[in-house]
Amino acid sequence: GGNFRRYVLNSQGTLFADSAGVIGINEYGGYVQASRKLIESLTVTASVRYDKNQNFAGRFTPRVTALYKIKENRNLRLSFQTAYRFPSTQNQWINLDAGANVQLIGAVKDFQTFYKFDTNPIYSLESIIAGSQQRVTLPELKPESVTSYELGYKGLHLNDKLIVDVYGYYGNYQSFIVSRQVVQAKGATPLTINNIRDASIAKIFSTNVNATETVTTYGYGIGLEYRFPHNYYVSGNFSSDVLENLPAGFISFFNAPKYRANITVGNNAMCKRKLYGFNVTYKWQDELYYESTFATGWVPAFHTVDAQISRRFP
Repeated sequence: GGNFRRYVLNSQGTLFADSAGVIGINEYGGYVQASRKLIESLTVTASVRYDKNQNFAGRFTPRVTALYKIKENRNLRLSFQTAYRFPSTQNQWINLDAGANVQLIGAVKDFQTFYKFDTNPIYSLESIIAGSQQRVTLPELKPESVTSYELGYKGLHLNDKLIVDVYGYYGNYQSFIVSRQVVQAKGATPLTINNIRDASIAKIFSTNVNATETVTTYGYGIGLEYRFPHNYYVSGNFSSDVLENLPAGFISFFNAPKYRANITVGNNAMCKRKLYGFNVTYKWQDELYYESTFATGWVPAFHTVDAQISRRFP
């Protein structure tokens, strides 16, 4: 298989740095995959992708998965995967006045020249908050890559009435793409936490960089579903996702709660002709620190109840 994609940025300077004309970006890629049953109970699938963006070097990403049949309707799965992510069009070319003395800019080198970072230095926001001025340079933005491992199990139990699905994963990111805020002085006034929001004294820029450290992620989950007589069922799942080792002062936009859980009760074939159905689902998620371009803050834990009824028409 393969794909080709062409971006044409044409915001006329309202979102991207394209006031002088449209910006075109080409991406393409392809993959090949093969599967083989090595023994009666073991199937291995291997694939490799190649992806290329005209602004970045291409990369091969191999993946291998194995499915082991423990017994009938009980399987163990393992996988090793690599993946690659090019900086988005906004990562590269955004140029937007976000208000509150903040300018969102892309990581293309032309921005550093346009805003005179080479002659008027920039400082990390976290150093100014700490009472110092740490000068920073913005290196060339690179694509992000990840290597991950997963182990899972799925099977039927209790006379095929109970479905069990369990998994766990661990991954390492290299050149993880994050957002960083830097500050540039407009005059000789020293930058402090009290004056960086003054448009006559300072300008805050938000841009994208690569984390120099290896960023790790891991998680796990379990799902259960039990089938009762007359097509009634109860199901539930619990999962967790964590991102660690992110350097201080960087923003990941990893907006996933650490814990989530769902419980569902339902029936999909009720009454004599089995035309009616219903389900009721209770959902809960843990609090999370939400990060975005325009708003950042704590979202408290919350829960919801969803319900539906259905009817099939023969």
